[in-house]
Amino acid sequence: MLLDEQISELELMTLNVVRQIPQISYQELEEFVEGRQGLVDGIGDLLNDNSLSDSQKKRIDHILQYDSLILNQMSLLKSESEEWLMQRGQAKAQRHAYELSYTPDSILMDQKK
Repeated sequence: MLLDEQISELELMTLNVVRQIPQISYQELEEFVEGRQGLVDGIGDLLNDNSLSDSQKKRIDHILQYDSLILNQMSLLKSESEEWLMQRGQAKAQRHAYELSYTPDSILMDQKK
């Protein structure tokens, strides 16, 4: 695949994710990151033989402008999952505190003083 084709694919992939950012799931974001890494590696391999033209550099700089938006969404998803895990842990601790910790068939006897 030519360098321009890989840059175009990276642009398309990035713009699709950016359009979906408000409702994107962590699975979709993970797929994007893995796919993007493959394209970036491919571009890196092609750069060993060639150098970037000015227009290619501008296109890559344009793509990189979206990184902060994508990173913010990743941080938001991370925070949401941390909060969910913490709430789940608290609910589990509360449920455990209210569960019966004795045998239901046992007999309790008081002593008179």
